[in-house]
Formats: sequence, C-alpha cells, structure tokens
Amino acid sequence: MMLIGFSFENLIKAIPVSRTPSKTTRRELAKDLWDKRKGHFLLHLIPNDINLSDQERDLLNRLQTFTVWAGRYPLPMQSQHYHSEEKLISLKGNDDTTVQNLFFRLMSYVQDIDIAD
Repeated sequence: MMLIGFSFENLIKAIPVSRTPSKTTRRELAKDLWDKRKGHFLLHLIPNDINLSDQERDLLNRLQTFTVWAGRYPLPMQSQHYHSEEKLISLKGNDDTTVQNLFFRLMSYVQDIDIAD
C-alpha cells in the first residue's frame, strides 16, 4: 500500500509540473504546488479540476495513511492519529481495480513536456 501510495503521489505531483514546466526549481515546486502538509497528503495534492468518485477518495485517503506513517512505522508519532486512522489501515476487495482505473485516468492529465529546447 505504501508503494502504491508513493506511485500516486508522484503521479499526482506530475500533473501540475506538466502543466507549468517553467516551475522547475525545487523551491518553486515545494512552495507553489504541494507544500501543504509535507506533500504526502494525496487528497490535498489533487488539482481542483479533477473530480474523484467516493470510492477513489476513500482509496487515496487510505493510501495517504500508508505514505505518511502506516507503511513506514508501527505507530504514528502522535497517538491520536492511530485511533482516528486505524480503520484506514485496510485493503478492500475492489482496490486493485480502483487503483488501476484511477492511475490510468490520472495519467491522462499529465501533459507531454517538450524538452527539445
């Protein structure tokens, strides 16, 4: 789940980068595009023009729990996060299909960047 979450994080971050390739410095990217909540909170990174179904939101919400702490540590840094997010540490039967469909749909938002110049 953590690796799938990181894959989505990179893909979601690629969308605004491909839309504004002139913002290429690390400082500009971190400040302007995804400085919110340390950059791992997937639902906050999704551009506003991309609509998600409830099922997709649920998946990304669970994946971000794994990218922030559940995939790396046995417990979060603060105990209230464990109690509030314990139900998010789970797989659902249709996750594989949702992951594949959402991944390819988000890929369609990544624009080709002309790097020839």
